[in-house]
Amino acid sequence: MKKFLIINVIPSGVGGIQTYGKALEENLKKSGILVERIEIYKVSITNNFLKEIIKKVAKIFVNLKRLLKIIRENKDKKIILHAHVAKYISFWENSLYAIFINFLKVPFIFHIHSSLLHIEYQRSNFLGKAFRNYIFNKCKKIIALSNYWKEKILEIKTIPKYKIAVIPNFIDADKFNIYSPEESKKNLRLPTDKKIVFGIGRLVDRKGFQYLIEAIPDMVKERNDVLFIIGGKGPMREKLERKIQSMKINEYVRLVGFIPDDVLPLWMNACDIYVLPSLRETFPIVMLEALASGKPVVGTKIGAIPEIIKNDYGLLVEPANPKDLAEKILIDLNKEWDREKIRRYAEQFTWDEIGKKIIKIYNKIMEE
Repeated sequence: MKKFLIINVIPSGVGGIQTYGKALEENLKKSGILVERIEIYKVSITNNFLKEIIKKVAKIFVNLKRLLKIIRENKDKKIILHAHVAKYISFWENSLYAIFINFLKVPFIFHIHSSLLHIEYQRSNFLGKAFRNYIFNKCKKIIALSNYWKEKILEIKTIPKYKIAVIPNFIDADKFNIYSPEESKKNLRLPTDKKIVFGIGRLVDRKGFQYLIEAIPDMVKERNDVLFIIGGKGPMREKLERKIQSMKINEYVRLVGFIPDDVLPLWMNACDIYVLPSLRETFPIVMLEALASGKPVVGTKIGAIPEIIKNDYGLLVEPANPKDLAEKILIDLNKEWDREKIRRYAEQFTWDEIGKKIIKIYNKIMEE
């Protein structure tokens, strides 16, 4: 049997897909599988737009040239392109690479991280739908992150069920259980006499932190021993700071900015509960990281979150509902949680479990 090589196509920069793609690459290499990475240039809307588009186009040509080189240098191997598809232009750029390598007899997989794939299809015109159908037909496998997202993808009636594999995101659980809460609070200089409610994400509307801030006044009426920590950066920071000032809750909430991956386990272990107030998500890796730290999650009833957060592992809230959020966080804070049970639950989302499913797909494609 030929050896095989995975061409891992991920966006550049920082984010959930980037984290997943790089972790996939690292673990595949540990499993003895060869991997080459292709990075898609992520356009920054804060810079000169024309220059950004020129950089994007230039990067596409560089990537096509590199793809050709990889394929020519690995003729003795079975090659599979594993494309991580996000929203909007991500589908089109990944499709370009897929058509290119498919012309060279290389199969490809689309790993769907977008919550908008089915909506974008429905909004497409006749030609847009025809092109998308062509890509789905050529695709060897489509990976959905949960059963919920499988059903959403199947709203595109031209995609047959057999093409979709449900494979959740995975984490390195060992990274999140090496610190004690006391040690973590000390290292982060957090008060030991406060309950810590923690959330992290890009400070944009869809992450819902504005609703968490709006929920805080109701909560501090019930108990004033709570400190809310929001990590992350983004365009809404000033708006959130103004909201905190206007609501006079400065002493109860901190915006701590960007948190590096190597420091995140400290924050997860320092907190008492993790809150995920998003308006739109597919399958947030950070949710699994909180569970691996033994922390119950208060999350919105969207995407894959209700499939993961059951009664023993957290509580669900209606999106964009500060009163529901306040009520569930208070219940969560007052409840005695089995932290070890939560940690054990997260073990089903480690590479040892999820990696088997991914490699099984590769092997099946190899045999065709």
